[in-house]
Amino acid sequence: MNIVHVFPIFSISKGGGTTWLICELAKYQSKKNKVTILTGSSNIDYKLIQEVEKYGVKVVVYKSYLNRIGLYFMPGLLLDNSVFNDNQIFHLHLYRSFQNLIVILKAKIFKISCILDAHGSIPTHNIKSFKKKFYDFLFKKFTVNNIRFFIAENHLSYNECASLGVPKKKIKIINPPFPVDEYDNVQNLGLLKSFYKIKEEHIILYFGRFHFIKGIDFLIKSFFELRKKRKDIHLVLMGRDDGFEKELNKLISDLNLNKYVTNVGFKIGKEKNSVIKESNICVQVSRYEQGAGAPFEAVLIGTPIILSDHSGSAEDAKRYDAGYFSKFNDKIDLSNKMNFILQNPEEAMLKTKNASQKIKLNLGIEVVIKNYQKIYFESNVKK
Repeated sequence: MNIVHVFPIFSISKGGGTTWLICELAKYQSKKNKVTILTGSSNIDYKLIQEVEKYGVKVVVYKSYLNRIGLYFMPGLLLDNSVFNDNQIFHLHLYRSFQNLIVILKAKIFKISCILDAHGSIPTHNIKSFKKKFYDFLFKKFTVNNIRFFIAENHLSYNECASLGVPKKKIKIINPPFPVDEYDNVQNLGLLKSFYKIKEEHIILYFGRFHFIKGIDFLIKSFFELRKKRKDIHLVLMGRDDGFEKELNKLISDLNLNKYVTNVGFKIGKEKNSVIKESNICVQVSRYEQGAGAPFEAVLIGTPIILSDHSGSAEDAKRYDAGYFSKFNDKIDLSNKMNFILQNPEEAMLKTKNASQKIKLNLGIEVVIKNYQKIYFESNVKK
């Protein structure tokens, strides 16, 4: 079978967990299938291309336009038929995309099935909502009618698909996989204490994009509340700006926390894993979060987690009793949860260790990859 993954951004620093997942799927699928990644020219990570090509994965890059407003228009895709052939499946990884529209239209002409994995891109989140609603007005029916199956990561995602009018029989739930073995024997490089000269005993960590939707401002305010009780804590922010760093810096300054909050920037590989391992708690209290990607990384490395209790991420974590949960926007509740973990490290570590074993058993990529393969074959069966 020929599998074509479609996503306009090929950079983990910009595309986040979606790009990461595409790469992991492609690597494993290439053992038994011909795999292509179709992407745009915006934010290309050429080292990442070299990495996946080692596994026999082909990366096709089209010149993309209107990237700043999120349209990623690729006119070259209109003329090029080289990625359209028999015994093929298109796996789309974004809901609103002109790239997708071209692929869906041409796949229909060539009688090729498409499945769509929205990764949290269906809700408007009140961000550029007019543009998103206008897109839905024009193209929702076309998309829903011509996608063979929608993949939902959990029940939150399932309900989002259903809100579009997707028939229930077309929605399949697959919990995303993890390359669980990669988190064994993570080294503690001591970066936070040695390189960043952090003196406080306990480290509270956020890692991910610096975006409004991630709730980092709520974490900072809660950290401020906790510092009223104890002075042995330091907040570390690890990630890359996605339009919200300026506001975060102002908030940190307004609360006079400059000495107690350190931004270590975007890190990957051993350095990223080490920062997670060096931390006492990883906190993800997003306003919206589709699934527990980053928190499960922390759990597999052995660091306790706290999540906002209303998210898809919390739904995933609760399935494996993987952490602690806080009411979003309740600064006192979150500060109390962080304090509880710091006061009860043995309990928190035992919970984390048990959850790690469950995640390894249920979400190892070798296990989950079979679920994708089943849907691919089902998609190619005539309706």
